[in-house]
Amino acid sequence: MALGSSGKRYPNTSNRNRRPGLGTSAQRGTRTPITIIATTPGDTTVVTLDQAVILSGIPAWPNNAGHVPTAAVLTAPDQLTLTYPTPDTTTAITVPFEDPAVRNGSGGYVSPGTFS
Repeated sequence: MALGSSGKRYPNTSNRNRRPGLGTSAQRGTRTPITIIATTPGDTTVVTLDQAVILSGIPAWPNNAGHVPTAAVLTAPDQLTLTYPTPDTTTAITVPFEDPAVRNGSGGYVSPGTFS
């Protein structure tokens, strides 16, 4: 270990406190939000997203009658089909804040809101 002219390992405090590589934005990554492009409402609602997603479980996205889906299938990398329990026709779905069932590769969530 080479010591500076003052006999210290670091000549000033700012170099001592800096740890290169820890906490950099390259390590944290940025989460890209997922946007719903289109929905085809009905007993099985087809939701088209703007990017490929990963499905882990059933999203808790209630329809206009307040029912949540009983099944969810990823029919394409960017298309999700939700099956609701009642035979009524769904006209709108509500996406809550940060529902963990649908994420993208960088960890982003579907943007919340009501979509019809």
